[in-house]
Amino acid sequence: MKALKTIICCLLIISDTALLFGCSDNAAVTGANDFVSIASTSGTLSEPVTINWLSFRGDDEQINGKLIKKFEYEYPGLRVAIRTIKEESQYYNKLDLIISSGEELEIFQTHTSSYMVKLAKKGLLEDLTNCPFSKNVFENILPITTIDGKVVAMLQSVNLILVYYNKKIFEKYKLAVPSRFEKLMEIVEKLKDNGEGGIAYPGKTVKSRWVFNMVSFPQLTPEGYVKMWDGLCSGRRTTISDIPEMVNTYYILADIYNSRLFYEDSYDIDIVEASELFAKGKAPMMVMGTWKIGTAGKEFPDIDFGVFPFPLNDKMNAAYGEAGQATAIYSKSKNIEEAKRFMEFLFSPEVENIYCTETKQTPTIKGVKANYDMQYLVSDVMEKGFYILQPVSNDQYENFLNIFEKSSENVLFNGCNVDDEINTLESKLITQLKSK
Repeated sequence: MKALKTIICCLLIISDTALLFGCSDNAAVTGANDFVSIASTSGTLSEPVTINWLSFRGDDEQINGKLIKKFEYEYPGLRVAIRTIKEESQYYNKLDLIISSGEELEIFQTHTSSYMVKLAKKGLLEDLTNCPFSKNVFENILPITTIDGKVVAMLQSVNLILVYYNKKIFEKYKLAVPSRFEKLMEIVEKLKDNGEGGIAYPGKTVKSRWVFNMVSFPQLTPEGYVKMWDGLCSGRRTTISDIPEMVNTYYILADIYNSRLFYEDSYDIDIVEASELFAKGKAPMMVMGTWKIGTAGKEFPDIDFGVFPFPLNDKMNAAYGEAGQATAIYSKSKNIEEAKRFMEFLFSPEVENIYCTETKQTPTIKGVKANYDMQYLVSDVMEKGFYILQPVSNDQYENFLNIFEKSSENVLFNGCNVDDEINTLESKLITQLKSK
């Protein structure tokens, strides 16, 4: 009898221990039931309901583990089994496999791309419109995950693309933060005349994308952006030369090139190198995402810096931002209500604060201010207004986007003639439509 009790105790210990280990890899796994709980269930004798969570955020493994433990402590009848696949293509292959095979899945992450739109159009994303937690989000962020009038996912963070500036250098030359593009050009010209560098821009990493969106998106507005792309992708529109905001964008890119606004050879500078130029004082300004604010204490501790949105004119200086990961509920799940409970937990102000403080991200929940050094800089910008790039629902979008990126790179980095580039772009758009 003692031997039997010993065996039972050992089995229970092994069982509890196994539940403590998470799972992460860089390869797609084709087997079923490969979700693993990070925290053990306690305080309940009945079989807990498992919420299966698929994630691609390898950097969040530690914080996700903490949040899962907190959730399971607060809801002892629920268990969260997470699977993290870091490589993007393998992640989406796995997600497609789960959907096609009928494997159990409650929530998953997705980029706010045409892929998310396609899933929503197929009815695979649960409608979250009437869930109380969806009302916590900033009004200009919610449209990013709203498809056909339904909120289908929640953004956990955003990344604003801003101009960082060295306050000491600005004070030395008695410079004020510019509110117009022409003033920014004057500032850089004065700094260069005094032996300072240009604006560090990670063109090797982001190509022309950041500056193109920073300039075009506030001019077009989110509604105009979607309208333009819907027209292009559907074939109802084959030109951009009759869209003043787009033409103006290309001429601003040309001005950036002609005035040598960016640090020399920016097309060959990556994010790390751009940050190093700013840290060493070689570049008095840099274009960078707000995630750098959280790591500034380590990366450039000796630089007293501020941030401002890329200036266009006095009435158009809202910051441009990119969406972080979106979290959605799989509509075919057997545990929809339990999944909503977990989503309500994840997107509560308390947990959003915990997440953004630890990961040094920019919150999406109203009233949340993460607690890390210099975070107030982000809050100040967000209060003044910002735009987040919206997904476009069309199979042609990615192809057209590549055409735009190539043409804008030719102007920004090579100094190609604007009118010639726009004519070439429009010809390529027509060719792409015909090949559809």
